[in-house]
Amino acid sequence: MSPKLGICSVSRAINIFLIPEHGRCDTRKGAALFQTPLWENTAADKSLRKDGDRLRDVFPHDPLTDLPSRQFLLDRLKQALAHSARYPGRLFAVLYLELDHFAVLNETLSDVFGDGVLQEVSRRLGRCVRSVDTVARSGGDEFVILLTEIREPMEAVYIAERIQEELAQGIELFGYKAASTASIGIALGSVRYEDPEQIVRDAETAMRRAKGQGPGRCAMFDATMQEQVEQRLLLEAELENAIVKNEFRLHYQPIVSLETQKIEGFEALVRWQSPLRGLLRPADFLHIAEAADLLIPMTSWVLRESCGRLAQWQTEFPAARTLFVSVNLPKQYLEHPALGEGIGSVLSETGLEPANLTVEITENQCMEHPQSVAETLKTLRTMGVRIALDDFGKDYSCLNYLAALPAQVLKIDQSFTAKLGKCERSEAIIRAILSLGECLGLDVIAEGVESAEQMRRLQLLGCQHAQGFYFAKPLETDLAERLLAHAAICGSNCRRRPN
Repeated sequence: MSPKLGICSVSRAINIFLIPEHGRCDTRKGAALFQTPLWENTAADKSLRKDGDRLRDVFPHDPLTDLPSRQFLLDRLKQALAHSARYPGRLFAVLYLELDHFAVLNETLSDVFGDGVLQEVSRRLGRCVRSVDTVARSGGDEFVILLTEIREPMEAVYIAERIQEELAQGIELFGYKAASTASIGIALGSVRYEDPEQIVRDAETAMRRAKGQGPGRCAMFDATMQEQVEQRLLLEAELENAIVKNEFRLHYQPIVSLETQKIEGFEALVRWQSPLRGLLRPADFLHIAEAADLLIPMTSWVLRESCGRLAQWQTEFPAARTLFVSVNLPKQYLEHPALGEGIGSVLSETGLEPANLTVEITENQCMEHPQSVAETLKTLRTMGVRIALDDFGKDYSCLNYLAALPAQVLKIDQSFTAKLGKCERSEAIIRAILSLGECLGLDVIAEGVESAEQMRRLQLLGCQHAQGFYFAKPLETDLAERLLAHAAICGSNCRRRPN
């Protein structure tokens, strides 16, 4: 009977267990097995260890951690696959580990501290495995572990738990103590694997699933993930084709003045008109585009299309010259070294004034690389492009970062707008954000306005700008143009829709 993946909460961490169809988590059995030796000094173990010693002399080590290289691990995996093919009953597993929030730690406490953390993590990983196993650094803050000759799948789980316990103790260096957790993916070796890279990819897929559940989690690759991987690869291929065939569309959501109800600008939101899947929203494909490194060409298209469209509207509707278009910049695009040059080129090609373009970034992007992001945004600000902090209040809302960033606009997260009239704390937070914006000289836009009551409460609080379904849903290009024409070039109430 095939096992299911279960999650049991315990005081120290989140642990995963394989649960039989008819059973429940049996921590006592797991604890008893964990106390027994995890390997025996068999002839196979000796042979594998001898091969490992030979390979260590051939392949270079990672200079920072002195761990074996990824190529060394892949060669060991190739041996394990061959061994498993000869002896189908022999099990092995691959663990893919990535440290949680390492980029923030590196940015905050320096690269030297980060290097020290990686060295200490490598030592602790070595203490958690057997001498016959292999720990390799895959790059950055990622490690890959080959567990050879395990007796059952639970042994891989227990070793993952042991690693979590070791890391949970924190790491103290240079007078600082940093919290340390990792996301771990587990892939069990089987005869279906022919390529060592394939099982490493599957372990990485499981790690991504674990990371999506929060820090310090483990997940095991299963058939469901395999199906998801195949679907993702198919979607990646379709996305690449979509860029070539120009299958993306922009919808424009009006941003209005709460005082006059006039349109002040539009947020450009990308949609994918797939010939196979129909019209897809960003949530359906942006994460795939990110994994496939397609966000940069996609964002370049969004910038060029939206800026060109607004420039055209300004020609057709002279009073629309005061309108702006707002574009979301993903992290990959924000970190691109030629970002300023690229946006400058788009503005030059389309003829749009920099002041008519607003770029939106999220707080999370600022938290990961605050210094480099601030420098990039200062470049855009110098060009005359407006900077908006999107979803403000949703995550960290660190005032130090807000003071350092050249932002001109705060966009209140829609979760607070949705609770207006229902939650006093949400209303108090909106009031505080509005006060903060006034003190810093920032415009504040409330997102997600869906009712007249929400609009009225925002007006009473002194909010001057908003967007949401109450005013208009994201509109296709022709509907946005009809709205502009109907509004007598933004001269009448935005809510009087054209026929």
